[in-house]
Amino acid sequence: MGIGHELGYSSIVVPGAGESTFDAFEANPFATSKQRQEAEVHGLLEKLQPESISLHVDSVGKIDTASKEVREKEERELAEQAIDKQRKKDKKKRNKMRGKGKIGREMENKTHQVHEQMREKNKLLYKREYDRYKMEQQTLEEDIGFLDKIETKFDPL
Repeated sequence: MGIGHELGYSSIVVPGAGESTFDAFEANPFATSKQRQEAEVHGLLEKLQPESISLHVDSVGKIDTASKEVREKEERELAEQAIDKQRKKDKKKRNKMRGKGKIGREMENKTHQVHEQMREKNKLLYKREYDRYKMEQQTLEEDIGFLDKIETKFDPL
């Protein structure tokens, strides 16, 4: 290694200074023993397939006999359910606006909901009554049509 000073230039020997390049393939040459252990565990986990890693102690040594399509379908369903839950949470958060939480507004909303329920109930009752009326009219028309088809030979008068 070369050193420049007031009197000129001097060369000295420093252990390790003769290496021209730093070892880029080694992650951390100054790692502690704990860091080396962690790196070894991470390296081994990276070699394993993600499906084979499990946190459940009961599943160690067991074989999953379900086909790949079944497992993928179950995973997709779970993911869709999680997405739906997240959307519902986001929807609730987005609907909040200033002034919506006031007591007068809440009372107004409750009475509005009660009136809407009453309207729906009345619609159902009216529809049932209308359908019953239509059925009665239809049966009367069928009976009249049946009686018109019958030729009466007997005249009591």
